[in-house]
Amino acid sequence: MKKFVLAVILTFFTISLNACYNTGNDLNINFKERKFNSYLKEDSTLIINNISDLDKYINTLNSNVDEEYLFYLLSLKDSNVLTYYSLVLINTSNKNANILSITENDGNLKVNLEVSSNGDGQTHFVIETSKLKDNLSVNINKEIKDENAFLIKAYKFNYSYLDDVYNDYITLDSYDSLLNYIEEANLNIEYNSLDKQLYIKQLSNYTENYFINNKLVLVNFNLGSGSFYLNYTGYQMEDLTLKLFFKIISPNSDVTDDVKPWNFIIEVNDISFDTVIIKEV
Repeated sequence: MKKFVLAVILTFFTISLNACYNTGNDLNINFKERKFNSYLKEDSTLIINNISDLDKYINTLNSNVDEEYLFYLLSLKDSNVLTYYSLVLINTSNKNANILSITENDGNLKVNLEVSSNGDGQTHFVIETSKLKDNLSVNINKEIKDENAFLIKAYKFNYSYLDDVYNDYITLDSYDSLLNYIEEANLNIEYNSLDKQLYIKQLSNYTENYFINNKLVLVNFNLGSGSFYLNYTGYQMEDLTLKLFFKIISPNSDVTDDVKPWNFIIEVNDISFDTVIIKEV
């Protein structure tokens, strides 16, 4: 496990999911993407804002629904987290798509995506967001990017520290290294949140075939307050060095003393690298 030092030495903080911040007239929404099929028809969206909405959606799913996804939905229902969060489901007609940002303004929820120019197919998004207003209209905005933009995919969690003191990353380049890491993560009984279960479940779904041409980079930020949050913003290759960029988002409010770690599963697909550098932008 390697230690990293951010390019600018600061004390960093995190924010809880029910936070958002203002940029101009837009209210920027914090979000976490989950790696599931939405089971929506192509080019459709759905906002789930309460238990009743969730029950109606679950009732539309047939017996072929993924068991892990159903477990996730029922866990949301049992934990009553929809009191504080919302769920946004999207199926967009492009096989390569990433979320750039989510904003809300004047009754509209704007989801900004980067998509590839040659993207026949579909991408499903299951997104946890800060609590949304009722009756929002969802607008999907697409920005065309080069194919290389989709070689990396980041998934965000809040469950546990990889290390008690330092910000860390670890590169998993084989199936055996993945199994060893999952075993180590399961030994950590101090944190037993839904995010921990989802984190380990997602890791468990990577197969031996995945590691033929691909790697995983697991990133942890030990940050000091629940009043800020963290987003992955992109990558850059220099020779065999992979630079991953993250941005700290600060709210328009006083910081709090609670501590929440940010954990990222970064899929690195068909890129050769020897070194990882984590940078704050």
